[in-house]
Amino acid sequence: MIITFVGMILNGKAYVDANGIVASFVNYFGYCDAIAALMWSSALATWVALVLLLVQKIFTFSEFMEAWVIGVKELLEPVLILISAWGLGSIVSDLQASAWVANSIPASFRVEAIPVLASILACTMSYATGSAFGTISILFPLIVPLVGLKATSHKLPLLHQAGGAIFGGAIFGNVVAPIADNTILTTLSAPIGLPEHLKSQTPYVLMVLAVTLIFGDAMVAFHCYSVYVGLLLCTAVIVGVVLLIGQSPLRPDRKSFGLVGIELLRRRFRHTKQEEFTGALLPSQNIDSSLNSPEGSRIF
Repeated sequence: MIITFVGMILNGKAYVDANGIVASFVNYFGYCDAIAALMWSSALATWVALVLLLVQKIFTFSEFMEAWVIGVKELLEPVLILISAWGLGSIVSDLQASAWVANSIPASFRVEAIPVLASILACTMSYATGSAFGTISILFPLIVPLVGLKATSHKLPLLHQAGGAIFGGAIFGNVVAPIADNTILTTLSAPIGLPEHLKSQTPYVLMVLAVTLIFGDAMVAFHCYSVYVGLLLCTAVIVGVVLLIGQSPLRPDRKSFGLVGIELLRRRFRHTKQEEFTGALLPSQNIDSSLNSPEGSRIF
């Protein structure tokens, strides 16, 4: 990760210096070739791993190359999906699809609904492709110019909201899509099958999606409150949902949903009342004999 950021800065600095652009970190990242930086960091990571494994005599060179080829095979399909998404994103940009979509939208369409639309499209596309980067590559050339063409005021906040909606929706497919690399790697690294993993993840992800779509994207885009209020409100709603209908960790054998907070208070109250009852009963008796008696054992 460090090499990737350093490579992005160096690549962007070279471009900025060559074209007479004002030197700043924002411009370095804005004009860098991130793909080249990723290639540099991947190549360097491969060489570092080779050296470490050979020096520690964990792998021989032939074993390392066999493992490297297997790794390349595993990554071939996601790379092909990503390359296809980049190509489709370039086609969308070259054909000016955003302008066509903007002209096709009726005048009654509220421009504030673009972040909500972008979030739904990103969730659908990321679930279908299993690629967050692919979804971002396709939707950014479509949504960002659409905001610029349709919005007459508050363009920058609306642009930020639409971009955030695309990023959030793109992550949705990475978590619950059966063909997503994150999902597959999780099932491989943990002793759990793919259907069981998706069954355990999907309710949480859908809950977060619904809360952020309603209380975040929609309300903030329609100027009901600020971004910071929306962030705090979404966090509070999610925590409240978990506390109210989440399954109690104190009773994992229960199939029904319990109130986690109330369950904690109820158990604490029972423990306190039991201590008061025991303390009121034992002073009139011999403590040792009461503990050994059937009555005393029933108390505890």
